[in-house]
Amino acid sequence: MTFFQWGEIYESGNEIIDNDHKVLLRLINDLYLEMARGDGKEIVNSTLDQLVDYSKNHFRREEMLMKSIDYPYFEEHETQHDAFIAMISKFLKRTNSDSITLDMANFLKNWLSNHILVSDKKFAYHLELKNITKQLPDK
Repeated sequence: MTFFQWGEIYESGNEIIDNDHKVLLRLINDLYLEMARGDGKEIVNSTLDQLVDYSKNHFRREEMLMKSIDYPYFEEHETQHDAFIAMISKFLKRTNSDSITLDMANFLKNWLSNHILVSDKKFAYHLELKNITKQLPDK
């Protein structure tokens, strides 16, 4: 059984954003499995680093698209992205002190799920109004 299962409920209508979200889910699932197996902190830190890097790139692309359509809730959305990166950074610091727990994976799952279902759905609605379904900036 997968810890965090992708479902139709998470679809935004924008293929690129949805594919990015699927990668984030996979990384969270990898992290959960690594922690559940008791893998060493080097493995867990590597996955967390990947999650941070991928999240930053995904958020940057989303934010560029938001700016390009004059998204009215840009600042609120950007603040949520920044808070997510800050929280993962805190988790990285905790893994260095060997105090990592499965609570981290649960937090990441819940945060991403709620973010997709609320904030990203609101953003997707504005993309749909602009008829943007497959476009996401590369840089």
